[in-house]
Amino acid sequence: MTVIANAPIGTVATYAYVNPVIAVILGAALLDEPITIWNVSGAALVLLAVAGAFRDRQLHRVPRRTEAG
Repeated sequence: MTVIANAPIGTVATYAYVNPVIAVILGAALLDEPITIWNVSGAALVLLAVAGAFRDRQLHRVPRRTEAG
């Protein structure tokens, strides 16, 4: 089973944005690559955008109807 098969497409799409941020962090941690203010600024913008997308999705969620038993 894959994430694509089980998660909403909006959630799956956000991974494409978060992966480069993780790659920069791993590059700094494992390969001693420098992290500049541009890296930090870009990562912050990406993470804020993803958080905003999830927040918007939560605010506009339609409640599920339950069956009266």
